[in-house]
Amino acid sequence: MCVAGLSSSFLKYYAWVCEMVVNLSEADYEILRILQENTRASISDISRELGLSRVTVRQRIQNIP
Repeated sequence: MCVAGLSSSFLKYYAWVCEMVVNLSEADYEILRILQENTRASISDISRELGLSRVTVRQRIQNIP
């Protein structure tokens, strides 16, 4: 057991999640926002809304942890 009864494995996972959140760009957050609102949004729809190329949007989606 560790801080306030939390296991060390949970704390390691929490630290990993926090690190992942910090590493997302503004564009990544916007892509996630759009997908949360409409899970069926196409890459073309997202690229049009954000003013990014389809290739960029596809790559960003593939690289989101």
